Amino acid sequence: MPSITYNLDIPDAPNDPSVDQPKMKVNTNAVDSWNAVDHYTFADSNAGDHKQITFPIQNAAGTQTTTEMTIYSGAGLENINISQPLYKNSQGAGAAVPFPMGLVKAYGVFTGSSGATVGAQIYNASVARTLLGSYTVTLSANVVNNSNYGVLLSLDTNDLNLIANYHILSSTSFTIKVRSTGSVLSDPTSLTFIVYQV
Repeated sequence: MPSITYNLDIPDAPNDPSVDQPKMKVNTNAVDSWNAVDHYTFADSNAGDHKQITFPIQNAAGTQTTTEMTIYSGAGLENINISQPLYKNSQGAGAAVPFPMGLVKAYGVFTGSSGATVGAQIYNASVARTLLGSYTVTLSANVVNNSNYGVLLSLDTNDLNLIANYHILSSTSFTIKVRSTGSVLSDPTSLTFIVYQV
């Protein structure tokens, strides 16, 4: 956020209004400049609503009490140089552990016979069927900090005799293999994956 000039204690009762007028104009314009950083400006139809929330630096949350909670930008748990959104409430008082807000990094549902996404059920990833029961999931750039992430897999209820496993290749891809109880590769009806990292 840019530095914004603002004059405190203006207008001041002992001053002639004409003396304070230039500073009042600066203050009025400062409010508009400040508002426009993360909000729709006064002239917009959505004036006052948030466009985004910017946390320019990492910060430590103070102690929360009773019903209070705070959302803030803290050091990433996996990579301290990358900020992540955290929240903290009164549980544990000053020793309260922050809770990460963004565990899910990617998500998808695809058809086993083709690897095609089911509807629009894909987020930060793409899927390719490489062989029978074999799939490569490619993550979008910078979705995770490194290859230390987890993957949750879920098969369709029609595939109770199948087992799905994953193998992480890198920070941008992993493979999924689906096998029958006899370890034979097999296409499931559909498969859901969730990629998570703290």
